[in-house]
Amino acid sequence: MKNSILSKRKIAAVLGLLCAANAFSQGEPAITSHPQGQIVSRGSTVTFSVSAIGDGRPFQYRWRRNGHTLTPFQTNSTLVVTNANVGTNGNFDVVVSYPGTRGVLSKNAHLASLTSAAGRME
Repeated sequence: MKNSILSKRKIAAVLGLLCAANAFSQGEPAITSHPQGQIVSRGSTVTFSVSAIGDGRPFQYRWRRNGHTLTPFQTNSTLVVTNANVGTNGNFDVVVSYPGTRGVLSKNAHLASLTSAAGRME
């Protein structure tokens, strides 16, 4: 009986795949791997990445921080944040689209930098 009960993690994974399949079936890319939040030391270099599947057309990527598009525009499947500090902390996400389409939004990835001396969050 214990083996027949799905864990919350498995249910969330199945729901995520169903949502991705639904987006894909509606003509949008489907995100298969979302950017992950990170806690780093101040001054570190941080890399966020996203993976998606689609119908063969090239993807466009638009990275955002706290809901605002990053400028200059960051248009790759990876985003590199150098010299992490209190000014770079926040929630990062990315819109993955085909040219001329609305696209799909990734989950948030929170960046927090720690002070180097005391190990406290900035």
